[in-house]
Amino acid sequence: MENALSNRLNTVNELLDAKIISILRHVPDSHLLDVVGVLIESGIRAIEVTLNSKNAIYHIEEIARVYGNSVLLGAGTVTNGQDVVDAYNAGARYILTPYVAESVVVSSQSKEMPVIMGAMTPTEVANSKAMGADLIKIFPAERLGSGYIKDILAPLDDIKIFVVGGINSSNAKEYLDAGAVGIGVGGNLVDNRMFLTENWKEMLSNKAQAFEWLKREG
Repeated sequence: MENALSNRLNTVNELLDAKIISILRHVPDSHLLDVVGVLIESGIRAIEVTLNSKNAIYHIEEIARVYGNSVLLGAGTVTNGQDVVDAYNAGARYILTPYVAESVVVSSQSKEMPVIMGAMTPTEVANSKAMGADLIKIFPAERLGSGYIKDILAPLDDIKIFVVGGINSSNAKEYLDAGAVGIGVGGNLVDNRMFLTENWKEMLSNKAQAFEWLKREG
């Protein structure tokens, strides 16, 4: 039990240090490993593969096989215990949920995996913490605004929050300044439409480096 707790805390600390999670959703098989390679080279090593993506488990397996410890690999859009088991077996090290799901926490803790629990209201945030969630994901962050993060942390100042939803290189820093410990970025970083262009790797690298600069400044 003590070793399990230590493993979870180590992963949580790695996530806090990474500060930025790149969310991969529906990335084509043919581009997957190149995308991850560009992100790592650009300074972003925390990667989330959403389980509602086509071939998601295969994607986690391939990223883990090729990049190993160079990547901090997680599974997102996890909604039940079987999802946790499948993600763990594929090589994921942490779990993200779209909403409050206690069964996911129970299954994740049995696999020594931290959970970033999706929540919005103060009640959901507090309940998530009470269930054993290691970090909280406020979603949809852009619609709520950075002021909401500051407000919710006033009474709940022991909560560590990642913000997801509409985060981009122009607004990311204001959420960190408001008290968020990290951000999750989806289409504003890895936009699948970019694969229609020949220079998509350069485009992705430039976007990733912009977020990495924000991370260092934050």
